[in-house]
Amino acid sequence: MTIGIARVRTLAKLFSDTGKPFGAVAVVSREYKRQLLSQLPVTEISGIAGRRAAKLLPNGIRPCLDLADVPGHLVRQFLTKTGYELWLELRGEPVAPIRAERPAHKNLARDRSRMGNVSDPKLGYVVWTRGRHSG
Repeated sequence: MTIGIARVRTLAKLFSDTGKPFGAVAVVSREYKRQLLSQLPVTEISGIAGRRAAKLLPNGIRPCLDLADVPGHLVRQFLTKTGYELWLELRGEPVAPIRAERPAHKNLARDRSRMGNVSDPKLGYVVWTRGRHSG
């Protein structure tokens, strides 16, 4: 288990990943945050991979710090709304809410895998077909 503590969700997740496999990371100063961001490639940000990273590379954006330092109007030009929100969170501006509980639809998927073969329909079920579910 790893723990990341930061002012916003995206940074907490990003920094908790740096503490794996067994550790905790608390980012309490701006200088430490910038040091960590300078060492991590943008692809470490949950939500930035393949296509988004390919849009950032020609603009010279490789580590997370490069993305955090780019002006917002440029970020809007080469990333989607979600990418812009990730940029805001990298800068310490909260956008993504921190949820105390898992969304119900995610609990169903996890509960199904733990329940195994359920023969009693009263216990509930989830059937996944081509990206859609019913249950």
